[in-house]
Amino acid sequence: MLKRLKSVSMMLLLMGASTGAAFAVTNHGVTDAKITQQSGVCKGVVKDATGETIIGASVVVKGTTNRTITGIDGDFSLSNVKEGDIIVISFVGYQTQEVKWNGQSLNVTLLDDTQTLDEVVVTAMGIKKDAKKLGYAVSSVGSDELVRTGASNFASAMYGKASGVRIQAAPGSGTSSVSISVRGLSSITGTTQPLIIMDGVPIHNGDANNKDYWSSQRVESNGLVDINPEDIENISILKGAAASALYGSEAANGVVMITTKSGKGSKGVNVDFSANVSMEKIAYMPKIQKEYGPGYDNALVASNGTDYEKQNGGFYQRQDMNGNMVHSVRNTYYTWGPKYDGQDVYYFDNTYRPYSPIDHNQWNDIFRTGWNQTYNLAVSSAGEKNNVRFSYTYNDIQSTQLNSNNNKHNFALNGSTNVTKTIKLDYSASYMRQHIQNRAYRINQLVCNYGGMFGGFTDLAYLRDHTVTSMGYMNVTNGSETLTPDEAFAFGCLGSYNLIDRYLWNVLKKDQIENNNRFIGSVTLSWNITDWLTLRGRISTDVTSNEIENQDHTEKPNSFSSNGTYTGAYGLRNNKYEIYYGDIMLMFDKTFAEKHNITANIGWSGRQESYYESNVSTDGGLSQENWFHLNASTLKAKSEMSKQNMQKTAMFTTVSYGYDSWGYLEGTARQEKISTLAKGNNSFFYPSINGSVIYTELLKDKKPSWYDYGKVRVSYGIVGNAPAIYYATQGYEQGNFSGYVYNTIDTALGNNDIKPEKKYEFEVGWENKFFGNRLGFELSYYYNDVKDQILKTTTAASQGGKTMLMNVGELTNSGLEISAYGTIIQNRDWRWDLRGNVAFNKNKIKKIGRWS
Repeated sequence: MLKRLKSVSMMLLLMGASTGAAFAVTNHGVTDAKITQQSGVCKGVVKDATGETIIGASVVVKGTTNRTITGIDGDFSLSNVKEGDIIVISFVGYQTQEVKWNGQSLNVTLLDDTQTLDEVVVTAMGIKKDAKKLGYAVSSVGSDELVRTGASNFASAMYGKASGVRIQAAPGSGTSSVSISVRGLSSITGTTQPLIIMDGVPIHNGDANNKDYWSSQRVESNGLVDINPEDIENISILKGAAASALYGSEAANGVVMITTKSGKGSKGVNVDFSANVSMEKIAYMPKIQKEYGPGYDNALVASNGTDYEKQNGGFYQRQDMNGNMVHSVRNTYYTWGPKYDGQDVYYFDNTYRPYSPIDHNQWNDIFRTGWNQTYNLAVSSAGEKNNVRFSYTYNDIQSTQLNSNNNKHNFALNGSTNVTKTIKLDYSASYMRQHIQNRAYRINQLVCNYGGMFGGFTDLAYLRDHTVTSMGYMNVTNGSETLTPDEAFAFGCLGSYNLIDRYLWNVLKKDQIENNNRFIGSVTLSWNITDWLTLRGRISTDVTSNEIENQDHTEKPNSFSSNGTYTGAYGLRNNKYEIYYGDIMLMFDKTFAEKHNITANIGWSGRQESYYESNVSTDGGLSQENWFHLNASTLKAKSEMSKQNMQKTAMFTTVSYGYDSWGYLEGTARQEKISTLAKGNNSFFYPSINGSVIYTELLKDKKPSWYDYGKVRVSYGIVGNAPAIYYATQGYEQGNFSGYVYNTIDTALGNNDIKPEKKYEFEVGWENKFFGNRLGFELSYYYNDVKDQILKTTTAASQGGKTMLMNVGELTNSGLEISAYGTIIQNRDWRWDLRGNVAFNKNKIKKIGRWS
């Protein structure tokens, strides 16, 4: 929040260096301002709620370019003002107020925007509503909170900012996926990620990193990480079923609504620039004990040790590279051997070393300091009829893992224009181009595999620097085939054999080069037929294309091959994901007799998704070392492809009634149809109902003056979780062999009677604000029952398969969410806000299979 500061920064503000939306309210009780009055000249003073004058507040005659800003003492003088003109006073972080001027002096006190009760939030289908009218929980996060810490993606920037929302980011810096869990687990086998909506339309996200190590060894990402935090204006999280019921079979895991920035609220042309540089260090890795070195414990020495070990306290005797018997340690990952005593022992680098532990954190030898740089330039412009904002963001990340880098370019365009007095056109477009040099490898082999673990005597820096020989091959132990015998390890690396061939070699010499492109665009046309009836239609698209090239370097010379196959590999994968979406909605909003408000919406939406992937790769190694081309394939090159298509349509409606600004009741309904389920069993109904009572409005003057806002709410809704594309239907797989075409059926059978999982959720809540809205808290209790869990059940092989898909599981979630917030200190120079969130969730699987 910008405050009055008589400093260089405020002088820059006067010159237009600071821009943004502003808000104010008029205070007619201010009497201490020295103001003169002159016909045709509007004069006044602008202050904040603490009584401090505000520098740089905008004062403009509505509908004209006649404007000025307040001076060093918060005063202003605006000429050529006619009686009856509307004066608009605004400043960053405050509510805008319009005042009719009839020759009087203006004494204005601006109120912080955080102190207003009329907060507007974006709800399902992009419908904007007054937050106090909602009968369900919605968590909102503003843009300033998202970019404050310089996070590489918006999801990880949301840690701790919304109760009941758990966010997990995999290691891997800007290339790792982010998982969002809303109110616990809603599916045993299906997706657990919320639906992502940007500017009112669905975009591609997907699951990631839910495979085992051997299926996907690198840390993958999902669609969330493509969204640029610098372009986000606000995020609303719809947590309960009643809040998200209009999204039907995709809303069981909640909905994340993203609104991007536009030029709305700015005055004239504004230029904003921001830069953020942050550092990353690895943390919470397993600790390495450094009291005992490699070797067996006393019991193992007695039963399995050599005579030399038994006679020399666990030390081991071996031949050096010249054939001499030397005093050494056992080659093992066991670290229960002799206690470190500093005596000289023969090491795997063919030298003698003191028998002492490595004197620093060994994890720092195979990881590095990561750097994250983000630079954003935004230009916005606004007038009476249109506004526009264009931004460019460059993000460069050096990962904590060696040989891993990522850079990203984001371009965003967002704006609106009034085509006529009743027709408005909104548009948004974003383009992302990303280059990734080696996604980070998972560290499974370092912490979950004995062959990759290491002890306090293992010199990881030496292994890192000697995994690759001077000729570019993988290093080996003495006696193995190699063109560089002088560089070989004298003996095994103290049992950490997988550390080299499954981790360091992969990191250093298996390159994966990715070029990713993503375009998201939407156009919305709104026609205000009357003051209370609006017709809105929109179309959008989300197109993602990825090119992934794998270059696995030759591990050992082809001249050592004895069976005609070699090491090294080359592969190329191309995939494309497309979403085309459209909806149309008729919106009614009218108040009768000043107390009765009726809002109703009816609409239709349709979406088509398609996915295409093709893969080609070498087989049998590279016939020409390190020639990364399909023609280098020793055997016939392999190829495969996959295609998926899905359509989804829905009719939906909402009806709400509000009475005298204190009582609200709303109902919604959605009838949905999905193309990937069997005909006749692919249409589903999702209803919801919610209500709220603002009892502080009902009590009015009977409530204490310090009690600003109090509301109770209750809701109930039904949402679903549809199976993945083609998961429920049975198809043939076609192949060929020696010119013959054949078809097979997967042993995992589908089921034409399968239906989406269904979530039934009840929620109650209590909201309060006190002391000029500087203190508040919110409580929510929920209980949901998720039925028809989709599980694979065993079936007789005589049916043509081993498993069959069935709706046979059930689970429940119950929980309590608590949010408390307050402005602890607020004065002329600074402001201190605190917010705390805590949530409790209990998950229970009630049934798996046919029985509880």
